[in-house]
Amino acid sequence: MYHLIPTIILVPLIFAWLAQMIGVCRAYWALAGTPALLLLVALVAERWLGYGLVAHALFHFSYDTSYVLTLIGLLLCLYFMFKRRRPIELMLALILTAIPLLYLLLW
Repeated sequence: MYHLIPTIILVPLIFAWLAQMIGVCRAYWALAGTPALLLLVALVAERWLGYGLVAHALFHFSYDTSYVLTLIGLLLCLYFMFKRRRPIELMLALILTAIPLLYLLLW
């Protein structure tokens, strides 16, 4: 469980910094592909190197970033709904963010 602590700290900090620089929706889109990319790298590392320390760490980092970014996305969707805005773009990014969690549940 200790591997989750850096992710819980770093991902929201990076998101907050990006949100100040480029806006909330663009910041979320900028980070939305990260968990899926990490999952893809983990699958390739597992295929080439076998299931070892590298693949294990990449899988955990992929799932952890997916947890944190999915939570941030859900909170942003609720915020936009209360503001009477349609968060369709954000929901698409949320689906992209949840790909590793779906992979974890389905395979």
